[in-house]
Amino acid sequence: MSLRARLSLALGGLTAAAVLVVGVTAYVTTAQSLRREIDRTLTAYGGRINDRDGNFVRALCGLFPNGPTERDGEDDRGPIPELPGSRVQCVDSLGRPVITRTSGGLPVDATVRAAAEQGGPARFSVVRADGGSYRVLTVPVAGGGAVMVGRSLEEAERALADLRTRFLVIGLVVTAVAALIGWLIATFVTRPLGHLTDEIGRAHV
Repeated sequence: MSLRARLSLALGGLTAAAVLVVGVTAYVTTAQSLRREIDRTLTAYGGRINDRDGNFVRALCGLFPNGPTERDGEDDRGPIPELPGSRVQCVDSLGRPVITRTSGGLPVDATVRAAAEQGGPARFSVVRADGGSYRVLTVPVAGGGAVMVGRSLEEAERALADLRTRFLVIGLVVTAVAALIGWLIATFVTRPLGHLTDEIGRAHV
């Protein structure tokens, strides 16, 4: 392989490695920032559930968790205004959904059942529902049961997918430009050597 090609490949490779490190770091940082923001909004809303007098839970879930609810089943009033793309679901002490405040429910897994049966701190999880991913905060309720507050991850996933595409395009362009610059530098450096070689060859003729 010629010096020109080696220098071009070396510069392109170094540039690609640098772009990869910067891209991965930026992607991970952005993903963590988006997740923290989603968790922050869920935590803020979840903090209202266990109010001292229980009025918020009663308004959200009827007479739950003390006996049958007044509004068993689905309550199709759309997302909670404070949480765009949200789903809110009340479950009883056995982890069975009793009220769904939105047009779609959330799957009940072991995390939700443990919170509903055992109480304790609120728990985060990620679930799939109707083809989409949701970040869910399950808040145990005094007396048994829990409230699930889920926020769609579609917007965050779309933003991260767009970011991946941008980094890929930018990385390819920058790497190609760096390889071209390496080729031009190698050409400039090796040209005098070529002339010198020609002169030496003619001198020996």
